[in-house]
Amino acid sequence: MSARNELAAWSDRLRRVAQRTLGDDLGARDWRPDTIARFADELGHRRAVDPYLLAWRGRPDAQAPAPPPADVSEACLWSALMTGEDPSALLHDRPTRHAPLFAQPEDVVIEVWTETELASLHALWWHAKKDDGLSALIADVASWHIEMLQPDNATNHPWSIHVFLTMHAQHNTPGAERYAQTLLHNCMVTMGRPDRFSAHILADAADALEQAG
Repeated sequence: MSARNELAAWSDRLRRVAQRTLGDDLGARDWRPDTIARFADELGHRRAVDPYLLAWRGRPDAQAPAPPPADVSEACLWSALMTGEDPSALLHDRPTRHAPLFAQPEDVVIEVWTETELASLHALWWHAKKDDGLSALIADVASWHIEMLQPDNATNHPWSIHVFLTMHAQHNTPGAERYAQTLLHNCMVTMGRPDRFSAHILADAADALEQAG
């Protein structure tokens, strides 16, 4: 199967999985301006990044939420997609090459830090559509995660699944497809389907794969 066809097949698969939770409209009601502020998943959980992902999904009709706290890296990178801010300004503390995007703070557990990493990488993929210079950074960070961390360390949200699927389809990167498969499995293990927030991530990843193909 060609890379183009493989990405198209994965895009369709992720969209269909997301529809199991969000319905045929892929949760369009969640990104209306009057509902973004009230969004929460099935357990009532709400993360700082939520309104920025939802606003991005609702573009161009959704309004950009108020700026996030400067210390919430993933929310800042998603917010920058809506405001047009240069993402490189948010990456000035990145470690050396073949490293994660951000060093893990001593007071942050690995699950939270990994989610920050993958959510930030997911946003950077979209930034790279306007700045191809970010593509090498994305590949470097994703390769580091494949080599050094299992996706089980994350909190069962399939952030950046499209990044790993693209690496597999276009470059046959060892371990990339397995990493993506694990992300997909983990977000469905609790309820037999993705939770509402994970479904929005999958729907956005499906859009990304469609463009990548």
